[in-house]
Amino acid sequence: ALNLYEEKLKDNPNDVDTILGCMQCYDARGSWQNTLDLAGRSWGALSGDHTIESDPTSWNSRMSRKKSSADNYKQALKFCAQSAWRLGRWDELEMYSSLLVAQ
Repeated sequence: ALNLYEEKLKDNPNDVDTILGCMQCYDARGSWQNTLDLAGRSWGALSGDHTIESDPTSWNSRMSRKKSSADNYKQALKFCAQSAWRLGRWDELEMYSSLLVAQ
């Protein structure tokens, strides 16, 4: 499944379902750094704003959010928080966790 998701991402790097599927595969494989790397490249797509490159906190300032975008963003934050925790990146864990609580 991971190979299929990665191929799909090459064709369409902004496909949110593919991004989340890839994150799920990385999480299942214990490839937590890959999860964080993908998230860093994909915040714009996950937030519904393709102009946002790599700042997960900027999404919080958006006034209008679609429910599906909010759900996707929340799911991505969960993957990132879990990955940061497993990698012992406490500052990142704190950031992702605080963003989840703000949702």
